[in-house]
Amino acid sequence: METVGPILLAFAAYLVGTASPGPATLTIMITGASAGRKAALRMASGIIVGSIIWGIVATFGLSLVMAEIASLLYVLKFVGGAYLLWLAFKSFRSAMAADTPEVSGAVTEGYFRKGLLLHLTNPKAVLVWGAILTIGVTDQSAAWVAPVVLVGCSLLGVGVFSLYAIVFSTPKAMAGYVKARRPIGALCGTLFGAAGAKLLTSQA
Repeated sequence: METVGPILLAFAAYLVGTASPGPATLTIMITGASAGRKAALRMASGIIVGSIIWGIVATFGLSLVMAEIASLLYVLKFVGGAYLLWLAFKSFRSAMAADTPEVSGAVTEGYFRKGLLLHLTNPKAVLVWGAILTIGVTDQSAAWVAPVVLVGCSLLGVGVFSLYAIVFSTPKAMAGYVKARRPIGALCGTLFGAAGAKLLTSQA
């Protein structure tokens, strides 16, 4: 129980953090409602792969090395913040567009890459993984505990992000997006802009 308890606590912390609203979940939601299920699932897949990559980095201790390389974290922070601001610009531009675009799931190219880029340019992700591992792995933990936390959290991420993609790509969600495209675009632009500004102004 001394081993299982921390692992379950790490799973719970990761689940709450992943399911909570943020740039990743917001992007999946908007993609599902505006471009359809296939596009949303590809976006989610990119985010999931990015999350797993950061998880592997943290699990094998590379995050400790990266924490010492201030210049690398600074570059990641700048690129990530700039990308979020670009998403904010695109959201505002979509909100101000004169014609309502046709919602379609036919074109799905590029969404995986966008999701992967969104997550890999977020230096906070590796720090969050480090915190999760700190919860699940103690000084007395066996060598297999950290990989179990990594795999378990990764599976939870697959479930959460895929669920967002499926739920927000239903016909009702897509129809609702068409009707409320302008306010949704403005809201997303505001949230992406705030997240980008926060990342750029935060301490590395």
